[in-house]
Amino acid sequence: MQLVVVGTNHNSASVSLRERLTVSTESLPGVLRALRESVAEALVLSTCNRVELYAVCGHESSGADVLRQFLAAHGDVPLRVVRDATYAHGHEAAVRHLLRVTSGLESVVLGENEILGQVRRAIMAARDADTLGPVLDRLGDSALACGKRTRASTSLGRDGESVASVAVRLASRERGGLDGAHVVVLGAGDTARSALTALARNASVRITLINRTYDRAAELAAEV
Repeated sequence: MQLVVVGTNHNSASVSLRERLTVSTESLPGVLRALRESVAEALVLSTCNRVELYAVCGHESSGADVLRQFLAAHGDVPLRVVRDATYAHGHEAAVRHLLRVTSGLESVVLGENEILGQVRRAIMAARDADTLGPVLDRLGDSALACGKRTRASTSLGRDGESVASVAVRLASRERGGLDGAHVVVLGAGDTARSALTALARNASVRITLINRTYDRAAELAAEV
């Protein structure tokens, strides 16, 4: 049995394609169970900048083909497009890749901290869906431990930077400061939380939060 990962990220695919391939929190349990029908173990990591399918398969090459076909069907995207926009790693390279991802080395913002929580939630979702086996379960624990150790023993993540906090800082620089600004934040997920946290440091900023569900928006607004 071989460990295989097939994925796409900000370096390999456009925003529009990543949006097509993304796996929402609501659909994740069903996607995991569907993927598990074709592989021995399954884990799905889907964030705003990446979608990665980890699986234990009989063979590295054929396993990668299965994962690409699954991703294409999920996103209703031609297989040739998925092939061109994805990378595949097997066994040790797959392990190394997840350790790098969890440590923030593959992120848009080097060393950002959000990915650690995103990987943790992906592992918990796979456990809840009963799609983890001994290989991916151990890999998940090792990846989380590696991510924590990286941040504890190196300068990566020390400033707590994220894509959202960098965007807020850039907006402030371009505008000459955010005093008295009215900022609209779309969504109520991890990125929105980071943006709100960064914006809320300036008490004079007026913030409007827009989300599909009012209750989730109100909950996040109360947190921040």
